[in-house]
Amino acid sequence: MGGALASSAGPVLGGLLTMVSWRLIFFVNLPVGIVALLLIARTTPTSTHNAPIDWTGQITGVVAMAALTFGVIDAGASSFTSAQVEIALVAAAASAVAFIVLQRRVAHPMVPPDLFRDRNAVVSVLIGFAFMVGFYGLPFVMSLTLQQHRGLTALATGLVFLPMMLVGLLLTPFTPRLGERLGRKVLIVGGLLMMAVGMAALALLPDASLWLVSALMVLTGLAGPWSVRRRQRSCSRACPLTAAAWRPACSTPADRSAGRSPSPYSACCSVRGPFRPG
Repeated sequence: MGGALASSAGPVLGGLLTMVSWRLIFFVNLPVGIVALLLIARTTPTSTHNAPIDWTGQITGVVAMAALTFGVIDAGASSFTSAQVEIALVAAAASAVAFIVLQRRVAHPMVPPDLFRDRNAVVSVLIGFAFMVGFYGLPFVMSLTLQQHRGLTALATGLVFLPMMLVGLLLTPFTPRLGERLGRKVLIVGGLLMMAVGMAALALLPDASLWLVSALMVLTGLAGPWSVRRRQRSCSRACPLTAAAWRPACSTPADRSAGRSPSPYSACCSVRGPFRPG
């Protein structure tokens, strides 16, 4: 719910702040972060257990993503045949291969390889990747399009995005009940199909009116509440209990009774004892 609220307020708030100075969109995170730290300090500590950090996985993963990001971005200015881009992409590929190999050899891998032997886990990860690219890539691309090609201000651009974000805010509380009635497959497939239809229409109608653009982005916004939680539950059910770093095993009775599934990343220290491979 908090994420949906932030997504709804973010584009409009960012537009208002840029009317004063674009630098404020970065400084606004400071008071928000301070409030978050104060609230966290007042929460009840949860049970944890110690496990060594997978430094090799952390380093190779960061290098792979950083090199890939630099290479793809710089290719837009200097082409894929430039020396720095080729070096970055080669470094990204080498680091990715090293990451995969090392994850199979270390005692406490950051990403347990055995997790991907389960079909549901693999499908959930692929769906999550597709959703992240589409749902979070659309605002980036459309923001540039609306401001650079259509001449909208930052505030006007935020208002165009507002219906898309409000859909997620309004539907998120009702998603568990919809999942119980329709089934998680219907919600996941339906949400992704609507996102695909909306993005395809935006690509085929580059000169559509702003009202139509906003309406089409609502289809993408529906994919958030419909797909994310259902996909997380599918992934968590596929994870064995020994993969404690991935399974949301610390869901509370209130979560379970309400049909909610906490994020797999929020419950990584719920099982006592050291991590075990897989």
